[in-house]
Amino acid sequence: MSLAVFDGVSALVIDDVRFTSQRLLRTLEQIGIADTHAAPNGAAACKMIETGEIQPTLIIADFQMPEMNGLELLKRVRMGTVANLPHDVVFVILTGFLELNRSVPAVRLGADGLISKPLTPPVAAQKLSQLFGTDAARDVRSAEYYADKAIDDGGALDPEIIEDNGNEERELPTDLVTPGVVLSRDLNYPNGELLLPKGARIDRALLNRLQEVAELSGSVHRLWVWI
Repeated sequence: MSLAVFDGVSALVIDDVRFTSQRLLRTLEQIGIADTHAAPNGAAACKMIETGEIQPTLIIADFQMPEMNGLELLKRVRMGTVANLPHDVVFVILTGFLELNRSVPAVRLGADGLISKPLTPPVAAQKLSQLFGTDAARDVRSAEYYADKAIDDGGALDPEIIEDNGNEERELPTDLVTPGVVLSRDLNYPNGELLLPKGARIDRALLNRLQEVAELSGSVHRLWVWI
C-alpha cells in the first residue's frame, strides 16, 4: 500500500515508548512515507528540528510524554517558536482512549487529527491522506492566535459565530452532520460546561475532530443544528 499523496512527506514520530514509535514508523513506511524519524519526547524533537537534523512535514506526537508532552509541543509549533519549522506543519496527536474534555485543548491548538493507538496501515492511510493534497481539511490560524490558548483540560472553543438563520432545527449524531452547518443550541460537556456556543459554524476540520473524539471515547455525540 503506497499512496502518491505521500510523495515528499517527511514524518517525525514522537513517543517515549520505543516499541510504539518503531511500530508506527513501520506503518508509515507501509503506506508510502519513506522518510521517517523518531524522537522520545517534545524537547528532543525540538532540538532535532532546530539544529537542522530533520525538516518534517508531518509530526505525529503522543499525548503523554515526559519533559515536553504532545500538547506542549503542539502549542510551541503553532505559536511559531520552533526554529526551522513552519507553524502550520501537519500535526497529529496520537493517543489511547480519549475523553471529550481532554481532546478540546488539541482542537483549540490546531491539531490536524486525533488518532488512536495502535495505528494500522489502512487507518493511517485513510486519516493521513485527508491532511495532504489539494482538498486537505485543515484549520490552522496565524501564529499569534495560539499565544493565549490553554493546554489545560476543558474550556470552550471559539469557531466562527453565525446569527440564527431561522431554518429547521434538528438533532443529529456527528456522523450525519455535514460541514458548514450551524449549531442551533449550545453544545456542552457532560458536566454542563460550554464546549461550543449556539451559532457556531461547524467547518470540515472541526467536524472531523468531533467525529474522531466520538470514535476514541466510544460514545455518540449529538448536535442540535440548523438544516
